[in-house]
Amino acid sequence: MINLHEHLSEFSYGYGVTREIERVFTAKGLRATPFLPSLLHEAELGFDVAFAGPSQVVMLQFKLG
Repeated sequence: MINLHEHLSEFSYGYGVTREIERVFTAKGLRATPFLPSLLHEAELGFDVAFAGPSQVVMLQFKLG
């Protein structure tokens, strides 16, 4: 479990969440490669990471409080 008093960067948090989602998809037999837009493209697209599959798309935006 992550101690919320630790100082994680948004990138570190996002990387951990991205890897966890990949693990969950793999456990369910799904293969998904994350798409990570650059900072310039992220502002344009509105998400930090996206997973696309044959029948669905999952897009995530990370924010640390």
